[in-house]
Amino acid sequence: MSLGDTPNSSRTSNAGWTLTHGYFAWMGGFVLYVDDKPRATLAPEELLRFVRSGSVEMSVIAEADIEDRSKGEVLSKCVTILQLMWFIARYAQTLPVTLLEIDTLGVATLTRIAYGFWWKKPKDVRRPHIVHWKSATIAPPPRDSLANE
Repeated sequence: MSLGDTPNSSRTSNAGWTLTHGYFAWMGGFVLYVDDKPRATLAPEELLRFVRSGSVEMSVIAEADIEDRSKGEVLSKCVTILQLMWFIARYAQTLPVTLLEIDTLGVATLTRIAYGFWWKKPKDVRRPHIVHWKSATIAPPPRDSLANE
């Protein structure tokens, strides 16, 4: 069952969940606030459990808002792509290639493959999304992480 199938969550907040949202959750992008004070960084399983139990209500966070937090990543990906194009152009012109260039080509090729798989992954979480605890339910114990429950 996904977060979008959870009956206690609002339909609009879950209908648009993408791979980027999933990466953001795994990276610690959601922080639980109880009585307007930070309590813990939520793991995806905790977030899902709290939403299912009705203890928190997921607010809407757009994919663009998550991507806006990681602008530098696109630049590094583009540099790797340009580097690959450089090697292809040198090969097409039949210029001599050194062992260092062959090694760099191998690393750049493998990096490009990894970028393809991780293109939707945000760079890092500097500003997590706040999830507020509903005051009608009993708050979890204060800890650094709720993952050990």
